[in-house]
Amino acid sequence: MHLSYSKLVEILVSLHRIPPSGIGAFKARLRKLQAEEVPLGSKPGKGKRVDYDLPMILELAVALELLQSGLSPSDASVLIKANRASFYSAGLMGIASDLTEESDPFVLISPVSMTGYPVEMYGERIEVIGAVSFVTRSFFNELFAKRRLFEPISGDSWRWLIVDVRKAMGNVLAVLTDDENMREAVFDAVLSAWERDASSRAQFIASRLNKIAELPIDFEDVTDVNP
Repeated sequence: MHLSYSKLVEILVSLHRIPPSGIGAFKARLRKLQAEEVPLGSKPGKGKRVDYDLPMILELAVALELLQSGLSPSDASVLIKANRASFYSAGLMGIASDLTEESDPFVLISPVSMTGYPVEMYGERIEVIGAVSFVTRSFFNELFAKRRLFEPISGDSWRWLIVDVRKAMGNVLAVLTDDENMREAVFDAVLSAWERDASSRAQFIASRLNKIAELPIDFEDVTDVNP
């Protein structure tokens, strides 16, 4: 399955219920993402046509969910590029697998990871970005089942950005298969990706799923060096 840019825009406009008056602004946001190389492969060079395959469509769908949640194209792109393989595996699990309700994938993004402000630690300047966690519904429910007054790992959980990946990807699949002429190609692409990427998905489950991301700094030793 490969979509032209015009067909992709048509599908995304339908998915996000963009009115005719908002299509120009919506396309501008897509161009900003493309300028940041999201999805991967969407910036091949001047004059070259881009055909969007399933991994590109899933990555762009995630990016737009982040934009709809209030992130800028720049911040959404940074988070996606820092966690590209994991976003893809979670998206594929959400769109392709016959999961139990307890296993539905969620994305949790710490507000600290979205600031992107520069800090200095041990004489080095670093960017605080990328505290993204991937969890199942059962882990998510357990995480919020108990009162937590202190969050020492990755920011205040009551301010996390939360994406139900299963529901988001279900909406993507519904729109993609709405066209009868595309339906078989879409399902073939999903099945092929599921089989092809089994090893990377297994690695994602072992290394990232149900593990709350830690920020790469110790805030007790950090000095804000914003200009």
